Amino acid sequence: MKTLISILFLCVLTPQLTAQNNAADDYVSFYQKYIGTIKPSFCPMYPTCSVYGKLCFQNYKFPKAFALACDRMMRCSHDADNYRNSFNYGYIDFPEDRFFSDTLRFDDFPLPKVPVLKKHRSRNDTVLFINYLINAENYSQALLEIERQTFFNRLTPTLFKQKLICYEAQRHFGKAIAEYETLKDCDIKNYVDVRLLAAKIYDYAGITDSAISVLKTTHTITNCETQLKFTTFIAVLETKRGNYSVARQEFEKTRNHTPKTDENLRLVSNIENIKYKKPGLAAGLSTIPGLGYFYAKHPGSGFISLLINALLGYSVYTSIKSKNYGVAGAFGFLGLGFYTGNIQGSAHSVHRYNNALKKKVLDKLYDYNQVFYY
Repeated sequence: MKTLISILFLCVLTPQLTAQNNAADDYVSFYQKYIGTIKPSFCPMYPTCSVYGKLCFQNYKFPKAFALACDRMMRCSHDADNYRNSFNYGYIDFPEDRFFSDTLRFDDFPLPKVPVLKKHRSRNDTVLFINYLINAENYSQALLEIERQTFFNRLTPTLFKQKLICYEAQRHFGKAIAEYETLKDCDIKNYVDVRLLAAKIYDYAGITDSAISVLKTTHTITNCETQLKFTTFIAVLETKRGNYSVARQEFEKTRNHTPKTDENLRLVSNIENIKYKKPGLAAGLSTIPGLGYFYAKHPGSGFISLLINALLGYSVYTSIKSKNYGVAGAFGFLGLGFYTGNIQGSAHSVHRYNNALKKKVLDKLYDYNQVFYY
């Protein structure tokens, strides 16, 4: 909570600079260089509050950036259950999703694994060697071997599938999608394993409609196990985009081939019947500082918001009472930032809570059907 408060206070003491985001950015940089490095503690959020503040001041106009930074300080270190906890980074919290990299966004997703040894193949088999490189997480070397085989021989469905697996592991979804969409060999493009993997990559990239389209336009599948994967994946994706009746129809098609149908239908109903909270109501409740955070199930943030806004309000009152109007103006400006951040942050916290609620049940659906391992 202390990370940016001194910096923001400096901002309000320099009125001629507060309209310039680069001035605020300079203050944050000063804190990072000379103060943050000597602190014995560390920020559990990723990015840290100072980096979060820099992102805000670099990408938004000052009033919004100021409010977002104040909101982050009130939320820092509290209510961890509402944030995705990444093993490598901590509690993930960016001003917007667009600041995420693919590597960070999918840091906790399992890396793809492929079969290596099969009795009917020799150890000289190129496909096995590429699979070995993939399992060893040597994706660059695997891609180089794939390109070598393509150059000296030809591109095969298996080689292209391995290329997509490497891109998936490296989280290069844009590159994978571009190569799939520009592929001229229809036999490779229509290969069922390639299409299944392409749909998975579209889904990872958040392009759900394209993922469903790839699965539904696949040519007739004769293998029952593969058909079950396609139908199940379509049902999961329809659930993800809120087409619950279509999802149920797809899951019903699997009833004669898997014992998972009833549980899948139950999970779909659970997602459909989630009681979401209302961002507008949270913002309205936040006229009393902290109440909107409490409504959004962020009690720690709510308590800190109430405390900070109360203290700043009291500081303004005592400063005016003692006729120290300059300090009153500074605290008033800072208080306005925290009060606005409390309203704006409460609405965002509701979105965060609702998304986490849906994701929790949706992840169960993905895991239960082992979609990540297709």
